[in-house]
Amino acid sequence: MEPVATEAGVAMACVGFLGFVRKGELDGFDACDVSRQHDGSTLVVKSAKNDQVGRGRSTVIGAGVGDAADAEQSLWTWMEAAGLRTSSAGCTKARWPSERCLSCGPLLPQLAGRYVRATKQPWGKSRVTEELRGLLGECVRMGWLPASFDVKRISGISLRRGGNSAAAAAGVSNLMRAAQGRWLCTETPDQRYTMLHRTEHVELATTIFEGRT
Repeated sequence: MEPVATEAGVAMACVGFLGFVRKGELDGFDACDVSRQHDGSTLVVKSAKNDQVGRGRSTVIGAGVGDAADAEQSLWTWMEAAGLRTSSAGCTKARWPSERCLSCGPLLPQLAGRYVRATKQPWGKSRVTEELRGLLGECVRMGWLPASFDVKRISGISLRRGGNSAAAAAGVSNLMRAAQGRWLCTETPDQRYTMLHRTEHVELATTIFEGRT
């Protein structure tokens, strides 16, 4: 089955939004940086600011209920369509977690045309913004967004900001959002980086779509 380019864009948007991911981090993911458990999928972010030793920082990007489950599934739909696997015989991630795995290849490979084949080359940071604007433009065309919506004001960092904003609207605490986004939490006494238990990550992923009205 040849993967459809749009499937990669949707997966990219969901991963970036749920994981509060920077566009450079999105471009840096390899297929072996993701795994699936019964309560959600785990993403390992390389070179996170709260990971000074370079082991990779894990975060949950989905949960098995509601809209969170649909967002999570978009990643696995893309991986299946593209023939990507979470590990290969020559995977180097265990030995060098912060380095690119040339064996497994990028999670988001370079795309060409409507139908694409997975390559060993990442698609580049600028492509994140291009794909996101393309998806939103299609939403405008379908009437899911107002015709006045200006897609050009959206860039790759909007996924990170949007995920954080949605979590805040759903009542998620500053500390939990800081841990999910891998930034300093100013509400802690020492204003340092924080970490969450997996159950808390799953809770955040479950509630992120439940914004206040």
